[in-house]
Amino acid sequence: MNETELLESTISEYSNLFKLAEVKTNRIMDTDRLVSKISKEHDWTQQGAHTIVCLANEYGAFML
Repeated sequence: MNETELLESTISEYSNLFKLAEVKTNRIMDTDRLVSKISKEHDWTQQGAHTIVCLANEYGAFML
């Protein structure tokens, strides 16, 4: 796979998580739910998942 394909694969893999973590009434991201899902469904530690979510919130989704 080239870099573009790897990036597209990563975006596809994680984009569904964001949809599931979004609270529908006010469109605010439920970060605790997102951390939990990343940890359980993608083999991240809780600390690692929390760190990557914080980085993405602070610096943008490109951190993923």
